[in-house]
This record gives sequence, C-alpha cells and structure tokens, in this order.
Amino acid sequence: MKQTLQASGKTINYAFEDYANWETDQAKELFEIFLQTGSPVDCVICNNDGMALGVVEACKEAGIDLSTLPVLGVDATADGCEAIKNGEMAFTVYQSGLGQGQKAVEMAICLANNTNGQDVEGITEDGLYVWVPFEKVDSSNVSEYASK
Repeated sequence: MKQTLQASGKTINYAFEDYANWETDQAKELFEIFLQTGSPVDCVICNNDGMALGVVEACKEAGIDLSTLPVLGVDATADGCEAIKNGEMAFTVYQSGLGQGQKAVEMAICLANNTNGQDVEGITEDGLYVWVPFEKVDSSNVSEYASK
C-alpha cells in the first residue's frame, strides 16, 4: 500500500504507525493513545476491517465526526460493510476468495504440468505470487458485498 501511495505523486506523512495484530480492541486502544498526542490526522488506514472498527469505536467515544475522518479497512467483512452503510467507515476492499482459489488451482495445474505459470494473469515477475485484484467497496456499492 505504501508503494501505491508513494507512486501517487502526493506527499504522504505518516503520523502514526503501529501493529494491532488484526485485533479490534488493540486497534481501539492504540488509536486512543494516538488521539492523546493531539497530532492532526487526515485518514486512518487499517490492514483489516476489525482494526478499522476499533478505530471507529475510539473515534465515536472521543466525539470525532466520522464523516470528517475517513477510516479504511480491508476484507469487506459483514461488520465492515455494515459500518460503511452506517457512515462509520469510508472504504474497505474485498479480496475474492473464489478468485484466489481459482488462481491457486490454475497455478497447481501449471506446476503439475512442469510449467512455471508465467502465462497466468497476475503472476509477479519473480513467479512467487499471483495477484488477484482487490475490489473497492464504499457507499456506492457496499450492498453488493454485504452478503458475500
């Protein structure tokens, strides 16, 4: 994600970075600590919806208007999608389990046939990974993902 932000040409200042181990309560606690610093923040980006929901909870308890502080997650969980519907989270991304499974089978077939899979769409140059595109989920399309 940092590479994408850097490639955007925008100046990005990271006000706070930490690890909440994909835990809602830990993310809430860490964001409460951050809020005590008084440092300005334009958005919060979390590596899963659970951590984003912890940040949302900390913001609500601190009286922060979530329409002015975008909170972003990853996974498009049912709770994350519900938070988007409620205007508490701004954005998440869906990682297609079906798409990942299809690519895994496609690569397995290539390997079983003693080919390196270089023709598989999404394979990295080093052949170690196959990327399945993430799908943006926000208020404009959250209803399509809420039941996945």
